[in-house]
Amino acid sequence: GAAAGSLVSKGELDINDLKENITRYEQIDFNSDVKAQIEEIERFKQQIDISIQKMGGSQSVINQLKQRLKLQPNDAQGWYLLGRIYFSQNQFTAARLAFEHAVQLAPNRTDIVTELIEASYLSGDDRTESRLHQALQQMPHDPTLLNISALILYQQKKYQQALIIWQNLFIFGSV
Repeated sequence: GAAAGSLVSKGELDINDLKENITRYEQIDFNSDVKAQIEEIERFKQQIDISIQKMGGSQSVINQLKQRLKLQPNDAQGWYLLGRIYFSQNQFTAARLAFEHAVQLAPNRTDIVTELIEASYLSGDDRTESRLHQALQQMPHDPTLLNISALILYQQKKYQQALIIWQNLFIFGSV
């Protein structure tokens, strides 16, 4: 009824504020000076934390997003946001599941694909390597994907190959 509509509208405003802060965070110029990047990242993390606290804390945000996604299951950005929140809480399996929904809805969003692979790796998902291989075909220079590739090689005791990737990431300023 009307009460449910007003609840969704209030949650919609709060979630949109949070989405706006996360979108600004994602637009940080990573080609700029490292110190400036760190300061900008910290500022946006604080703004995102404030948005989450205004909404009653991360569990409240998760509950609001889940409610919203029940009503709007095709909202890729909503699934992405849910994944980011789970990821920030080190709930990597839950993050991976949310990112999987987002990738199904927006398969060309390379940022979401990268987040999915990172969450897959950190959750110990068996599909990590196949997803990584597929993503590297589209984004061969993505530093996050290359780092995950190096980590996997290192775990497989392919130390020299891992080291070469890390050295290149360091030389080209992506680490």
